[in-house]
Amino acid sequence: MPTEKTKPFKIFKERPVEFFLKRLYSEYASIPINVIVIICPFIGALESSNFSLKKICQRMDSKKVPIRIITTTPTDTYQKDAINVLSDFKCTEISYNDSLHAKVYICNCKDESHSFSMFGSCNLTTQSIEQNIEIGIMVFGHGEGQNVNRELNQWFYKLRTLQNTKCVKHINGQLKEQRKIR
Repeated sequence: MPTEKTKPFKIFKERPVEFFLKRLYSEYASIPINVIVIICPFIGALESSNFSLKKICQRMDSKKVPIRIITTTPTDTYQKDAINVLSDFKCTEISYNDSLHAKVYICNCKDESHSFSMFGSCNLTTQSIEQNIEIGIMVFGHGEGQNVNRELNQWFYKLRTLQNTKCVKHINGQLKEQRKIR
């Protein structure tokens, strides 16, 4: 049976975002990463998770790996809490686009063959990880997967420059309007 080393895609029918975060946080602890991209309308702090936003940001901050996030303007408390966690780290860039519906997660590594991404139905929330019925496709950085990862990266950079995508925090910066949102 093909493994991820030979197969460029894998479908996750349960807890797909958790698999992405586990791979990022645990399995890629020693692999040089260029950038992490999170495109997701709803983001929570994931405080009760093994892979909380705070833990991930601490790890990436210590490695000086940027995390670029595009999400919707937070309206609920859990979203505001997540943005406040993210804003505490130098490594994060936060942008809002209120037309966003896509859910894409990208780990772009220095060695492109180690890069991986996931897209599917799952938001970056505790409910999405623990309760919802979700699906995601993991794309590995070899074979045809490498081309898909490149296209997802190009799409992200296009999305980032759209007129209705507003950057509210730059890498090494503070939230533009205020330090914490309420």
